[in-house]
Amino acid sequence: MDNKDNRLYLKGEIDIFNSRETREEIMDFYFKRRDDIVLDFKDVDFIDSTGLGILIAVRKEAENDGNKVTIENVNSKIKKIFVITELDQVFEVK
Repeated sequence: MDNKDNRLYLKGEIDIFNSRETREEIMDFYFKRRDDIVLDFKDVDFIDSTGLGILIAVRKEAENDGNKVTIENVNSKIKKIFVITELDQVFEVK
């Protein structure tokens, strides 16, 4: 994962196998800023329900602070997962 300002660039798969480190990275990123953040999915190949749970947890933290989480550069396969789970109604997915 790389980051610039309020944008965190995620890579590879976000799943049960790397969920602990992914959650820590995203939460640490958010807690250092306590501001709106953008999760860039340009290089994300896959996300499972564990990964979606991580996104929901960080969104909840951000929302409690009056901030938002935006997810950008989502490929069509991952976008479909957001639509099926109706998380496209919860997150701003671009």
